[in-house]
Amino acid sequence: MISVSLVINSRPITLKLRLRVVAFVSVLLLVATQVPAVILDNGVDPTHLGKGDWIYILSSATSLYGGSLNSLMAYEKSQGMNFLIVKAGESNVYFPNNGSPPQFTSNLVSAAHAAGLKIFGYTRSYGQDIPGELNIITNILNLGCDGYIVDAESEWETLPNNATAAVQLLQPLKAMYPTRFLAHSPFMYISYHSAFPYLQFGLYCDAVMPQAYWKSFGITPAQCVSDMDIQWSWWQSTLSGTNRNAIKPIYPIAQGWSLATNLVTTGAEIMQFNSACTNDASPASVGGYNGVSYFRCELHSADMWAGIASVNFSRPRPHLDQFQLLAGEQLQINLSGQLGAAYIVESSSNLANWIPVVTNVNSNGTFLLTNPATNSSATFYRLKVGQ
Repeated sequence: MISVSLVINSRPITLKLRLRVVAFVSVLLLVATQVPAVILDNGVDPTHLGKGDWIYILSSATSLYGGSLNSLMAYEKSQGMNFLIVKAGESNVYFPNNGSPPQFTSNLVSAAHAAGLKIFGYTRSYGQDIPGELNIITNILNLGCDGYIVDAESEWETLPNNATAAVQLLQPLKAMYPTRFLAHSPFMYISYHSAFPYLQFGLYCDAVMPQAYWKSFGITPAQCVSDMDIQWSWWQSTLSGTNRNAIKPIYPIAQGWSLATNLVTTGAEIMQFNSACTNDASPASVGGYNGVSYFRCELHSADMWAGIASVNFSRPRPHLDQFQLLAGEQLQINLSGQLGAAYIVESSSNLANWIPVVTNVNSNGTFLLTNPATNSSATFYRLKVGQ
């Protein structure tokens, strides 16, 4: 009997799988459930968010898509959305601040969840009233939403002691909700916004959502993704020690509105952006861009929706398909997963000490490793997603 244990991602989570080899040839199909590194509240996987949409004015979005929360959620789901981000606050006040009741409610959360969607609130943050912003965010989180996005932009660049202010905003949030998803949405071009406290936001957030608005930048979608890779890879390279904990999964926000009649964002451009993200050979985000969101729902044209609906960010779940013991004590293992992804196979005789035996194994989906003779009654193998 050979024991194979499977670990997905680099956390010490092990699924033990067993196979029996008879007369050197045996085939056993095993499908292992993916175990993400960290699963946050309500099943949010910060390493793979999938596809999402931003909603700025909920009443407008609702009127466009059926006239009710349920019809809006059904439409978003039909377009392949995994999550929604809905505006909940503007600085220290609920949104909209026009005498109307707040648009982010428990009914909104319930409607999203009933449709199988994750839902996050967001605040356009100014950082000038930290207690006021904290009050808004905590109250929204208490409605049962799946997380929160801090949309911090130019106001934070000129804010005195902005690094301290960022800690004052984010540290209490993580202390109160340590397993609730938290992200921030900054400018994409770090080199143009060096006064922004990217480090502090990165340290306390679970993900970053840079604003990748190619039409506003006057560049192509492909160039936008390339620039994002350069900017964020460079910034990550400047970090050392514990500051490298600020490196988080990147989920770009794509342009989903037109600037003017002669500057129209097209569905073809959105498809180009999606393709550039999913096929990126050198992404700044570890593990690739496992999700994109689009700003914003009320301004998507039918053509844009066609481009948005075309992408699917559901990734193959890595698992071991087939084991075969060959002559010469070679163990053949077929790996199903994302082609080109870096996987590491480690072996152990005691489940305590692990030795890497194969790396970068999924160039073609199959790998061979030598199973050396040991005094142990079993050899254990585990599969990890490389970093």
